[in-house]
Amino acid sequence: MHPKSYAQLPDADLVARLQADTDPRGAEAALSALYDRYSGQLDQVARRFRLDTSAAADVVTGCFYELWLQRARLGPTTALPALLTTIAKRRLIDALRQQAVRAQAEGRYADRQSVHANSTAHALEEAELGNRLAEGIERLPQAMRAVYERSQQGQSVQAIAGALGLSPKTVEEQLRRAHQRLRAYLK
Repeated sequence: MHPKSYAQLPDADLVARLQADTDPRGAEAALSALYDRYSGQLDQVARRFRLDTSAAADVVTGCFYELWLQRARLGPTTALPALLTTIAKRRLIDALRQQAVRAQAEGRYADRQSVHANSTAHALEEAELGNRLAEGIERLPQAMRAVYERSQQGQSVQAIAGALGLSPKTVEEQLRRAHQRLRAYLK
């Protein structure tokens, strides 16, 4: 039978030709006729799921691949439109899941890149701030720097006053002025 004449055959005859092991070209022609008959409907189903053209074409092709694999189980009364629609919906769900997983992975990658870029920028800013703070401390007068450094080591005002031979009020004033100068320097 000529492949073009397969288009006029009913589904039951095409299914019988799909299952015929004796004529592989006839089986391929029958599958091709079924593809021509139902691929448009399946493409419309795929488009309702808002898949892009490439993903929709993959779903439609996959439906006929699966039909080919299941051909031995088909019967003469098999409702091919319903079977193909069921296969398409299952494949569409799988495609949507893959799309969601891909989008989620891309989002996580973008988040990691953003976090990495932010943490790198933050680390650079901290390093620069630390360098500027060290410069500012070096610019403090020697007595004020000694009070400030002891304060940063966790010593109390009383301990600093005792160690440097200053009154606690003087230590407090030196710390206030040191903080004031450092803030001005870091601006």
